[in-house]
Amino acid sequence: MTTENQIRDTSNLRIQTWVDGELRQDSTTKTWFSTFTR
Repeated sequence: MTTENQIRDTSNLRIQTWVDGELRQDSTTKTWFSTFTR
């Protein structure tokens, strides 16, 4: 595996972890965010 691939995989893992954390927020926050980004 090249260094470039290692960096990409690490970045993807960080993004996935962040997304998973956001999805665990309460429904009120998700509803507000959906309205705000509409």
